[in-house]
Amino acid sequence: MAKWWNWVLGIALFSLLFLAIPLSYSPKRTKEQLMPMFDDYIEKFNKSYKNKPEEYAVRFEHFMASMNEIDRLNSESRGPDHLKARYGLTKLSDMSAAEYKELHLSDEKLAKSPGMYGKSWGQKMDREKYETDGSHQHNNPHDNVYIISKNSRKKRAVLPMQVDWRSKGVIGPVRNQGLCGACWAFSTIGTMEAMAAINTGKLQPLSVQEAIDCAVLGNAGCAGGDICLLLDWLLLTKMPVERDVEYPLRLMNGVCQAKKNATGVRVSSFTCDDFRGSEQKIIEALATHGPVAVAVNALSWQNYLDGVIQYHCSGAAADLNHAVQLVGYDLTADIPYYIAKNSWGSDFGLGGYLHLAIGGNICGLANEVATINVKSLKEISRLNALQPGNVYGLNKFSDMSKQEFRRNMLAPVVRECKFLERKRCPYLANRRFRESNATAYRKSENIPPRFDWRERGVVSRVVSQKYCHGCWAISIVGTMETMAAIDTGKLYPLSAQELIDCAPNNRCRGGNVREALDFLCGAHESFPIVHEHDYPLILVDEPCRIPKHSRPSGVKIRNFVNKCNMGKDSMLSMIANHGPLVVVVNAHIWYYYTSGVIQRACPSEWKYMDHVVQIVGYDLTAEVPYYIVKNSWGDDFGEDGYLKLAIKGNVCGVRNNVAYFDVV
Repeated sequence: MAKWWNWVLGIALFSLLFLAIPLSYSPKRTKEQLMPMFDDYIEKFNKSYKNKPEEYAVRFEHFMASMNEIDRLNSESRGPDHLKARYGLTKLSDMSAAEYKELHLSDEKLAKSPGMYGKSWGQKMDREKYETDGSHQHNNPHDNVYIISKNSRKKRAVLPMQVDWRSKGVIGPVRNQGLCGACWAFSTIGTMEAMAAINTGKLQPLSVQEAIDCAVLGNAGCAGGDICLLLDWLLLTKMPVERDVEYPLRLMNGVCQAKKNATGVRVSSFTCDDFRGSEQKIIEALATHGPVAVAVNALSWQNYLDGVIQYHCSGAAADLNHAVQLVGYDLTADIPYYIAKNSWGSDFGLGGYLHLAIGGNICGLANEVATINVKSLKEISRLNALQPGNVYGLNKFSDMSKQEFRRNMLAPVVRECKFLERKRCPYLANRRFRESNATAYRKSENIPPRFDWRERGVVSRVVSQKYCHGCWAISIVGTMETMAAIDTGKLYPLSAQELIDCAPNNRCRGGNVREALDFLCGAHESFPIVHEHDYPLILVDEPCRIPKHSRPSGVKIRNFVNKCNMGKDSMLSMIANHGPLVVVVNAHIWYYYTSGVIQRACPSEWKYMDHVVQIVGYDLTAEVPYYIVKNSWGDDFGEDGYLKLAIKGNVCGVRNNVAYFDVV
C-alpha cells in the first residue's frame, strides 16, 4: 500500500511543481496579420459568408476575439505541452461569447439539491469507505482523487486504473445537438443507451427527440433542461424511451408522440449526487456501474482542440450551463482525466470527446452526477438466446416487477383438469352435437395447412381484463360469440361481466373453466349470456343482475367437452372443423413477450397453470408452426392482443386442459 501512496504523492508533487512555472501571453496580433488566417478559417470550415461583407465583418470581429481568448487560455496553461489542454480555431470560433452561450449552452440549475432527486449513490455504498480527508472543493487538479483516507485506499486499490466504456461497444456515436439546447437530453438518453447495452450486449440508439418533446417537470425541450429533472420525470411517469428509428431526431420542439405502452427502455432507478470533494465516487461509479451523466460549465470549451482541461474552468454550481456523459477515465496518464462525451458533433475536440482533469471539480463536473439503472434486460437476453428470433423484449408490463405482474395479471385458482368426454345440457340434450365428421378429429391428413377464424369475421375484438382475474370468463364468452357467429353468420359481443358476476367461480379473483361451463350448462336449464350492451363490462365484482328465476334471451351452451392432455392433431382438427378452443396455460413468461413464436422456456407443469385464453387458429406452413392465441390483456399486448405458441410439444401447457362447446 505504501508503494501506491508514494506513487500518488509523486504525481501530486509533480503537478504542483509545474504550477509554479510562469508563462507569458502571446503578443496580440494585428488585423492585418489575422485577415489571411480568417480567410483560411472560412475555407477550412466551409463558412458561407465570404461574399457577404456585413456578416464577414461581424464574424471577423468575433474571430479576433476568439484568437485573443485562445492565446490567453494557452498561455495560462502550465506545464509541458503534452500535459495541458490545447485551444485553437474550431467551427465555433466565429461566434461571439454571447452567441456561443445562447446557441450551445443552457442553464443546468436544479430547484433542489441533487441529493433530493432519485437515490444517492451513497445509499448503495458504505459512505465511510469513500470519505476524503477534507472537503477540497476549490478548482485545482488532483486535490480530491489523490488525497484519500485510510479506509478508502484499500477499496480504491482494486479499481482498474483505466476504464473506457467505448471499448466495450456500449457507447453510441457522437451526436450533434445543433442549435437545440437539449444537451441534458443527449447526455441522459446516451447514458440510458449504454446501460441497456451493458445489460443486453446489444447497443440500440434511443430517442433523444422523445425527451425533447415530452419531458416536463422543469425541462423545456430545446430551451434547456436538466439531467436529474429528466430522470425524475422518466421514473415518475414510467415512460419508455423508444428507439431512435421509431421516434427520430428533429432538433426542434414538437408535440409529444410517445406512447406509454410502447416498447422501449425504462428507468428503474437513478442516483443524483453532489460529489464535490468526493470525486473518487465518480471513479467508482464509472468502474463498477457504467457511464454517468454530469452537468458542467462549458463556457471555455468554445475553442477546445485536445488535451486535458485543468484550469480556467469554473466549478461553481451557479455556472453550470451544459451536460455531458462521462464514459471512462485514465489514472495512468501524466494528468489523470475523465473521458467526456459531448453532443456537438464528431468534429469537436477529440472526435466529439474531451478530457477533464480528475480532482478539483474541473468545470463543475462533480456538482451534479447521475447514475442510471434501466429496466433489467438480462432475463430477456437469456430467453431470446434459447430460441431463434427476438420473441421477448420490453412491453407494457415492463414497469412491473415479476411479482406485480403475477399478482395483477394471472389467476391464482386454476385447478387441474377433470376429463369429460361430453356433457349435454338439460332440455338441449336432444340437440345433435355439431360433429360432421368425428373421425376427422383424429386424422391429420384432414387438417388444413393453416386456419384462422379471424379471417371468417367471427372473432370479436380483443378486450383487456385489466386487474380483474376474469380471463376464464372473457375466454369462454369470447368463444361463445364465435360459435354463435359461425352458426348464425352474425357476430355480436356477449357479456363477460354477466358470467363474472353470476357464476359461483371467484369472480375477479380467478376462476375455473370447468366450473364455469358446469354453471352455464345448468342443473335444470342452460344459463343464457346476454348482449354486452345489456350487461356492460366493468371488470369489478358486482352482484348478479340477472333475476334468480328469470331467463332472459341470450346465447346458451348446449353441450361441452373438457379434455386433458389433448393430442396435437385432435386440437388442430377441432380448431379447423369446429371452432376456437378454450385452454388453460402457463403465462408467467408472457411478462416479456413482444412478438413471434414462443417455443421454449415456458413450462407445462400444472403448478404453473394460471391463465385462460382462446386458440382461434394455427399455421403449419410457418417455419415454426404455431397456434394463434387470443389473449385478454388488450390490443397493446403482443401482436395486437394475440400471441403465437409453437405447436410442437406442449408449450406453456397448452394441451393440458382444453374445452370446446356448441351454443344455441
